[in-house]
Amino acid sequence: MQDAEEPMGPGQLNWLASIVEDGTASRDEAEQLLVEFVRQVDRGNVMPRMLQHTRDCFAAFLSKKKTLMPALSEGREKPLGVPIATLEKAFGLTRVAPGNPPVDRDTQTEAAMEVLQRRLSGDGFKVACIEVAATRKARGDHNVGFVLAWRAVMVYWPFLDR
Repeated sequence: MQDAEEPMGPGQLNWLASIVEDGTASRDEAEQLLVEFVRQVDRGNVMPRMLQHTRDCFAAFLSKKKTLMPALSEGREKPLGVPIATLEKAFGLTRVAPGNPPVDRDTQTEAAMEVLQRRLSGDGFKVACIEVAATRKARGDHNVGFVLAWRAVMVYWPFLDR
């Protein structure tokens, strides 16, 4: 394993472990945590928080369940029990939270702009949203469906005639 990057500080470690625990971490973020675990083991100095996180992930796998901590960004105000069937899910490499993954503001803005372009070219609102969703899905972007295209427009241009 290449050790070109600086070791992770306690703040970043705590943040990454917490977003894995609440089910909002991306695969890349979960992988960063695993890379840091290997780095710390190789150096013979594993932080207590890293040990706790690793232990919690293995415990979730062995018990076949995990309690996701509240995540207001996901609309989850209370802890939620989810089944854990694989180590990938236990370590946050595969999404465990129910529902679609959150979509970033840039993607929402792009979808809203595409809907607006279609509206300006004469498409009705519903047709524009359906077409944008279909076009994005064909390009491999499965995060933007009809509902997201509609929601993006509502956020950015609530005054548009629908």
